[in-house]
Amino acid sequence: MASLSDLTPCTYFGDPTGLVAVGWLDAPDSYASGATPSGFVEVLGDLLERPWNPWHYAGFHTCTLCSPGEWWWLPPELNHLELGGTNLWVPGEGVVYVAPSLIIHYVHHHDYLPPQEFMDAVVACPAMESAEYFAALGAVSPPLIREYLSAP
Repeated sequence: MASLSDLTPCTYFGDPTGLVAVGWLDAPDSYASGATPSGFVEVLGDLLERPWNPWHYAGFHTCTLCSPGEWWWLPPELNHLELGGTNLWVPGEGVVYVAPSLIIHYVHHHDYLPPQEFMDAVVACPAMESAEYFAALGAVSPPLIREYLSAP
């Protein structure tokens, strides 16, 4: 997986215009750590139930911060999430935050502390794949992903 610093242009998908990276962690890079606000992990988990993805890639990524065999660890209430093969697209103030699905593992297991503006956007994000989600995403999406926006 690519290692991108928080709040920098997300170059993973080509043209980074309007896309902001959050949670693209890779060992041995350093990252902010600390406690997230109450309820943040639950909201993040809800968004990761069925994340909308304009692109799908073959294979998946594992956590390079963990020891071998440890990367998948989540508490039982989140253990059903499929991590490592999808990304989370969150509309923000004039930008789209893009995070790998492993972000919930990083937050829960490695005490990763995402930037406050991302956490605010996650909490404010409409339900994934709802008409409200597509409207919010469409309002800030760059041309690169605008063509993929349509409610199922």
